[in-house]
Amino acid sequence: ENYGGDVGDTLDPKIAARWDVLSTVTLRGSLSSSFRAPTLNQLGGEFTALSFVNRALAFKAIDTQGNPNLDPEKAISSNLGVIWQPNDVTYISVDYWNFDFSDPIVIESFEDVVSNCFDATSDIQDVACEKITFQTPGDTTTGIQRIAVDYQNGPDIETSGIDYVATYDFITNDWGMFTLGTEGTYVAEYEVDDWVWSEGFGAEGRLNASTSTVRPIVELKNNAYVNWSMNNHNLRLEWFYTSEYDDERGGNVAGVAPGTEIDDQSTFN
Repeated sequence: ENYGGDVGDTLDPKIAARWDVLSTVTLRGSLSSSFRAPTLNQLGGEFTALSFVNRALAFKAIDTQGNPNLDPEKAISSNLGVIWQPNDVTYISVDYWNFDFSDPIVIESFEDVVSNCFDATSDIQDVACEKITFQTPGDTTTGIQRIAVDYQNGPDIETSGIDYVATYDFITNDWGMFTLGTEGTYVAEYEVDDWVWSEGFGAEGRLNASTSTVRPIVELKNNAYVNWSMNNHNLRLEWFYTSEYDDERGGNVAGVAPGTEIDDQSTFN
């Protein structure tokens, strides 16, 4: 792909292999690289939105600005899996996956900007305070009016986990066919490296509300179902499950008690 300009071109190969070890067992795997160029908006756009700023205890204008010096986001992806089909009615697959992101394109966290500006021990206090407009310019005691944040190449991220699928068909003579199935994904790790605004941390199983670079990461999502079919009739019950995760703001933000946890959730169709 050739993006032109400062982004340039990229070659991203992929190699994949599949091996039928036995008539009932198959191994598969792949290794590839990927590339995401910054958009025109990320390079030079500007927009403003109101967000609640904890220190100000009020909504303030957050000015998000593009960055013409952004590097492309890159990743190395790999997976290795096994499929087991011992008979015509049973199917099981398990796949391990790993994604290694470098220079992900993110928006700076305005809360990181504020916390570093008001932290006298921060090495980037001056940089942070320059991004804040105060009621009296240069005087941090007069109240926050608005905050400027930029698109940046954020911290490197490595994440890995397991995807799984299992189905079983139970065929009867008089009552049609019953199918049991489940599929899901388990996030074993989601490691975020150090960068200018924060130290590295493990994001798995957390709300991650205190950072703008990572969404909430639950460790387990699972869908299970039972299905009955006979002639022209079909009946199906599905269960969607999301595991609990921690609110890491507990004890540091008003109204969030230490050890606060977002409960797991089940929905049924």
